Amino acid sequence: MKKRLRRALVLVFFIVGGFLVFQVIQGFSENKEAEERIQSIPQVEFVSLAGEKVSLRDFDPAKPMVIVYFHPECDYCKYEAIVGAYLQSVPVI
Repeated sequence: MKKRLRRALVLVFFIVGGFLVFQVIQGFSENKEAEERIQSIPQVEFVSLAGEKVSLRDFDPAKPMVIVYFHPECDYCKYEAIVGAYLQSVPVI
């Protein structure tokens, strides 16, 4: 009886361990795919708050950037974009 219980526990241990290793490996591959997708952001043009056309090529790709997309006639959205950029010390375009 004890041998069967010991074998069952060892089997459960290996099954759970194998499942956890599989999940970790799968998580790493998903992170790598997401990182590759992030590196290939398309080159697009936006209209700044001042009404000027701004391209992603105008910015240093080594520096982080946040793009806030909102409806230009929404006063609340404009306020949030300007105040959020000011508080984060990010240049407003």
